[in-house]
Formats: sequence, C-alpha cells, structure tokens
Amino acid sequence: MGEVFAVRHRSTQATVVLKRAPLASPELFRQFATEVQILAALNHPHIVRLVPVEGEVCSGFADDGGVRWIYYLMEHLPGKSLEAAAATGEIPASQAFELWLPVAQAIAAAHAQGALHRDLKPQNIMLVPSRGPVVVDWGLGGLGADRLHKSFVGGTRGWHAPEVVHGISGPFTDVYGCAALLAWLLTRASPRELGFDQPQPHDRAVRQLVARLPPGDRELAEPLARGLAAHGERIKSVAELIEAVQRGRLNETEALPDAGAKHLAQPKLADAVPPTLAATRLDKGPRPVVVNPAAPAASQPAQRSRMLPIALLAVMVLVLAGCAWWFLPATLIAAQIGTVTRLGTNNGPAWSSSSGNDRYGAWADLALGPGVSLRLRRGPQIWLAATELTTAQHAALLGLAGGDDRPAIVSATEALDLIATLRRKYPALDARLPRLAELRAAWAAGQGGGWTRAEVGNGPRQVAGRPPSAWGLYDLAGNCWEWLADDPPPGSGHRQAAGGSWRDALATELPVTELPAERPGVDVSLRLAVGLAPEPLPSTTPATETR
Repeated sequence: MGEVFAVRHRSTQATVVLKRAPLASPELFRQFATEVQILAALNHPHIVRLVPVEGEVCSGFADDGGVRWIYYLMEHLPGKSLEAAAATGEIPASQAFELWLPVAQAIAAAHAQGALHRDLKPQNIMLVPSRGPVVVDWGLGGLGADRLHKSFVGGTRGWHAPEVVHGISGPFTDVYGCAALLAWLLTRASPRELGFDQPQPHDRAVRQLVARLPPGDRELAEPLARGLAAHGERIKSVAELIEAVQRGRLNETEALPDAGAKHLAQPKLADAVPPTLAATRLDKGPRPVVVNPAAPAASQPAQRSRMLPIALLAVMVLVLAGCAWWFLPATLIAAQIGTVTRLGTNNGPAWSSSSGNDRYGAWADLALGPGVSLRLRRGPQIWLAATELTTAQHAALLGLAGGDDRPAIVSATEALDLIATLRRKYPALDARLPRLAELRAAWAAGQGGGWTRAEVGNGPRQVAGRPPSAWGLYDLAGNCWEWLADDPPPGSGHRQAAGGSWRDALATELPVTELPAERPGVDVSLRLAVGLAPEPLPSTTPATETR
C-alpha cells in the first residue's frame, strides 16, 4: 500500500526510504497509521526500522495539485530480496533454516507485541549483509494478534493463507506464511505450486512436499504440513512452529525452549503508540499477557515435596466426603442429582459440558473455549444448535479471543472446514450441517420470531433477539441464510441454504435457495447439527424457493 522512494535525509544526509499514501479515505489513513504504529513500536534486528521525521514518526504535505499525502521514513536496506537472491543461485537449500529462523523469530516477537504481518513472501524479506534477513513491507499488517479478524482483504495470490479469501486473518495467517517461506527455501515452490492453497490441503499436497524436499530435510515434512494446514487444524503460533521445525531437524523427543520467549520483554505495542497517532489507535481488544518463565528445573523437586502434604490432605477430604455421601438421606441425594449437572447422570450426551431440561425440552452445552459454549436443543433423534454460530464462538473454536453475538458469516467451504475441526477436536461429537428435512421438521413445529428488514436496517442482528421456536431454536426465519448438508448439484459450484436473511420478507414456509459455495453474495452462517436422524423425517409442505 502506497508509493516508495529512496530519498536523502535533510538532517543526516543519509539515504532513507520514503513511503507515502494519499489521504483519499479514512480507511486508507487508518491502515497507513497502523503500519506506522507497528514499525514505531517494534525494535527487532530482523524487522525494518522507522526513521523519525523531525522528531515525529510520520508527517504530511500537500503537493502542487492539492493532493494531501501522509508519509513516513524508514531505513534503507542494502542488499537483495530473498526472491532476487534465489533467482541468481545465491541461496543453497543447506542455508534454508539459518535464513528462515531469524524471520520466524521476528514474527513471533511482533505477535508478542500484538502485531500481524499478513503478507509474508520472499519479496518481503531483504538480505542485508550486516544483519541477515530483515522483514519489510508491513502495509497489510494489523493490530490484535490475539484475536480473530473478520474483515481483512489482501495478501499475495499464491502465497496468502486460504482463509484470507473469506476475509479471515489472525496469528494463524502468519503461521501459514512462515511455513510457506521455509517450504519455499527448501523446495523453491510456493504453497500454490505445492497444492496447499485449498481450504483443506489434500494428501496429494503433502506427498508433493515430501517429494520435493531435499533428502536430508524430509523430517520437516510433518511440521511444514501442519503449518500449511487449514486454519482450524494449523499450528497455533509461530513459536510453536519454530519448536516443531527444530524438533524435526534435531529429531528430538523432548520439548525445546520456547523460541519466542526471549522476545517477550519488549514493551507492549499499545503502550508504545506515538502521541501523534493516539487518535488512530486500533488495538481495542484484549492485550497479550506476558507470562514469567518457568522456575528452574533445580527447584522442581523442592516444589514437589511441598505439594505432597497438600495432595494427601486433599485425598483425605475427598475420602471423607465420599463416605459422608453414603449416609445422606435418599431424598437429599435425589434432590442434588436433580439440580447439579453431572455427565452420565443426567442423560446428557457424552460431548456435553452441561445439560438439563426446561420448558423447550432437553438441552446440552458444547464447550468451545474458555467461557464460550454453544447450546444445542434436542429434536427427534437429533441435536440442533439453538442459534447460528456467532463470531465469538467461531473465534473460540480457533483458539482465539474476540467476536460477539452476531452470526459468523462463512462460505460453504469454510462451514465444512469448521465442522471438520469440531469432529477432530471432539471425537465423540457427530457434528455436521443440518439436512433440509430436519430444518423443515423444526420449522413445522413453529419457527418462533423473525426479523424484518425495517427492524434490522442493514445487516444481521445479534442471535436470540426474537422469541425461540417450540424446540427452543432462535432465528429459524430471517437474520442469515444457513448452509445445508444436502448434496449440492454436481458440478454447479453451488450449495443449498435455508431460512432466508435479514434482506428478505418473513415467509410462511421455510425458504430454500442455492448459493455459490465460495462467494454466495448474501449473508450465510451455519447451525450445528449433532446426531444421525432417521430417514425419512416427517414430511412437510414443500418449501418456497426464493433468493
């Protein structure tokens, strides 16, 4: 983003790089300001450095045509990019790890300060004779490396992570970028050339990676494949990727030190925001937490000896409590079981964290992350999520913080990716999308309240804002379309969705349509279904086809 020039600094007469962008829109200014904030706060030998402009981090001017510009200065880096050096044969595969490790450590340090790069590729790594590799071009960077971003559009075709196509980014996006960079250093093939640019990489891509790796680096195929996996199954952090790669190189079984720990002592990005950019501060979310290093190994035996009496005391208390339980009156025991949720004692499914009954029937909660769960309702031989998946639940499923109670807008591919993630995370959970017949049966029991366009305005509302149906399901009508499990028409690239959205008038029968699976053009979410429904389900009146 912006234009780059080599200029001479007025005060020092040194050659520096000037980057400028026109003040054409508030969004452009915010993104440029974010880039400046990131570079002003990060101080790492393998990240390009900002050069002050008369004591400020950035400035502005108007040209003769009246166009207003914002600009900043950064150091001039002599040398070549990784891409240019590889083109001339200057980077043998034997040096791949030594060139990659400083880059990965720099990105881990940036994440620790709350910053994302989101455009890692060989062109954005400069080889500087006095410093080694340096990460440049933070123009697509973002603040908030500890949460999910839902509106990012950018990256380089053939290099960006698959989820970027759907506007999703986070620390996992840079994990993909770092893994892609190391794979390229070893094979000279981009993720697209290896076949990892699909939402869910196939075994064929892994086999291609193994075939192209040098014989001495085949042990790296497993960590690289995990780093290039779909974002729900990807290695969670760059520091973990570094550790996994080091394990592969050394063929170790013991845990290695946290590769990013030595960078955590830097000041927090939010605390280092320049005063001149205070008004453009974007990092509103939770701040990263610095955890003190673990105690030295020598102190662990002493800690265990101190914990032994406490553990024995806890066992004695539990034994006494268990004995006392047998002497309680049967009526009191029954009352306790009736009010306290216990897995295996309240007829709850094996995957539930809690369950019970209310006026809508049986319910069960599925834990997705710390403090975040998804409630499901029992229907005829099936559990259906009470609401569409929210952005907060989506983030928690990916191990991130953030989001709210609005529906997560996803493509059909991403919906299936999330279902696959749930199945792998919870093996006892028979997760899938609902079938059309199942939603028709739920609709026939009463769809509850819905949203009209006049009430909504412009976009989906928070879930559960209207009365539920007879099954305790919210938003069966309106708010967002919901993807279905029914097989799509062969070769059409479309998939069925049901329920209508906030754009549509409320219907008397379940609306059904076919939408492009990748870019549906309307708001589509998903409602989780669990369990295998018998076939056929109760028949209902055919649904109204609409768009």
